[in-house]
Amino acid sequence: MAAVLSLALPGAGHYFKGYRLMGWLLLLVGVPVVVVFAFAFTMFFGWFLVPTYWGAVAADAYIRKDLRPGFLPAQPA
Repeated sequence: MAAVLSLALPGAGHYFKGYRLMGWLLLLVGVPVVVVFAFAFTMFFGWFLVPTYWGAVAADAYIRKDLRPGFLPAQPA
């Protein structure tokens, strides 16, 4: 679920999993920085940074431990 949220909006998956500050930083700082760097590069190649950043954020949200209280994956009986 966190990776899907991060694919929709960078940082949303981190926020969902309990990493509130990290989620806001990825959205409010990371996205503008990546867009500025994409504009700084010439000949279209800078725009390859945008999907790379977005995919890395989604992968990180998927891998991180869930910090929400009381939320644990179902245990086999």
